[in-house]
Amino acid sequence: MSNLTTVLGKIEVPQGPQLDNAWELDSAVIGSLPAVDEYPFLCRSMFALNPKIPAYGSRIIHFAAAMKGVEASWPEWVEKLEGLLRRLSWLSVVVYLETESFGDYSFWWVATNPDPPRPVTSWERSDGPWTYAGFETLAGKRSGS
Repeated sequence: MSNLTTVLGKIEVPQGPQLDNAWELDSAVIGSLPAVDEYPFLCRSMFALNPKIPAYGSRIIHFAAAMKGVEASWPEWVEKLEGLLRRLSWLSVVVYLETESFGDYSFWWVATNPDPPRPVTSWERSDGPWTYAGFETLAGKRSGS
């Protein structure tokens, strides 16, 4: 399949005067991502960090990309994302997946041991269609087949 898929989301980062170091470390990790990546993409230009925006309670790292049918490589993309999450200090993550063929989905991760500014080592994540077969099954149910 060669359909447009949009991946977008946010990473909630703890904030506070004592946590500025966590933001700096997370910014450095995002900055260390490759400028160009192999498909499915997870590269530096997908992310937006703005430490100058006043924040209440937590700061947000935004990310987004339009890709060609990434749902066919969804497990690989999630693996790349989770590899990044292992290097960041964060509280929660939400990913929205908008597909032309299979509908829209949301996935979440919640840190189970946040200890800023240290990277998160364990989390819970939502259940979801983590394989292409799962998307095909869900799409069939949505279309009534």
